[in-house]
Amino acid sequence: MCQKFLAAISLFLFFGMVGADNDVLWSSTEVILENQYPGEWRLERNTVPSFTTDCDRVEMAGGWKFLNKDDRESNERIKYGDEVLIENQYGENWYLERDTDPKFTSYESRIANNAAVWKIIPASEHGNDSILGDYVGLYENILIQNQYGEKWYLQRHVVPKFTTPENEEERIANKAAVWMLLEQDSIYGGCA
Repeated sequence: MCQKFLAAISLFLFFGMVGADNDVLWSSTEVILENQYPGEWRLERNTVPSFTTDCDRVEMAGGWKFLNKDDRESNERIKYGDEVLIENQYGENWYLERDTDPKFTSYESRIANNAAVWKIIPASEHGNDSILGDYVGLYENILIQNQYGEKWYLQRHVVPKFTTPENEEERIANKAAVWMLLEQDSIYGGCA
């Protein structure tokens, strides 16, 4: 009786954990980066990073993967605070990087100097009570912090830009620097 009970508990926990992973960001998960300032603007690849609300553009150039900086081939759950590369899935799979403005790169030197390295931080100001080390969830309010020099956040300011120490608090408060990761497949049903 006790063994059957323990087996039932084990199965319940196993399947509960499997189900919970569906809403966790894996390095193999292709996602949409949606800015949370009003308007449902999604980050896309053009010659330079830009925004779109056009579903065809999102489908073609708006897919992203968050790869472990030190093991890009791994398939693992991404945690808040992990160092990641943000790889666009269109064409040659360029990495998002920090320059004066956001740009793309394929150069290893830009990874080595942290210009193309990022951390996902919980947007606690907007209801995300996760902490560093927790798994990143889809559909949670997040901040995307570049790791080069001063830790600037990716934000929306008509076009993709970075916060500065002078405007960081305001840009997080009004959600211009707040993002949400949406499943690639989930966007098409509601994007007609």
